[in-house]
Amino acid sequence: MLESALAEFNYEQRVHGEVSEQTYAEFETEVLNMYEALEHQRDHDAAGETWQQFKMDQIPHICSQVRIERSAETGDFGIKKTGEETVIERAPPEYLKQWTRGFARMLNDLGLMTAVKQGIAANDVSHEDLAALLESRGQTEALDNSNVN
Repeated sequence: MLESALAEFNYEQRVHGEVSEQTYAEFETEVLNMYEALEHQRDHDAAGETWQQFKMDQIPHICSQVRIERSAETGDFGIKKTGEETVIERAPPEYLKQWTRGFARMLNDLGLMTAVKQGIAANDVSHEDLAALLESRGQTEALDNSNVN
């Protein structure tokens, strides 16, 4: 989902010259979600170096910072009006993109990157495809009974 949010962010930036608040928030949220999912791996031998290199400990301190802006103005007849507005400060895009690259490298360090086969027709299945499916279901014995080469 993080890669999808990055792609949408980049698309809007290239096509429209700016990014909508919703797309920006979704990208930042996906970075925060990935932080939560991988934070426990920061002490892992290989992934820990990447965590440090990309300064991922900064993520919760920079992303989606909420602050209250108070304003006071003098209105008609000298009556003072005060107001409050909730402001969300977003992380700079270059930080979000850097952290996304870091997460991809961490997933690779941890051996969690998913390889995607290219050039297989949608209605074609290979022995490896079937083996992976059956293994994920815990049905490894069923592979012996299959007729897929």
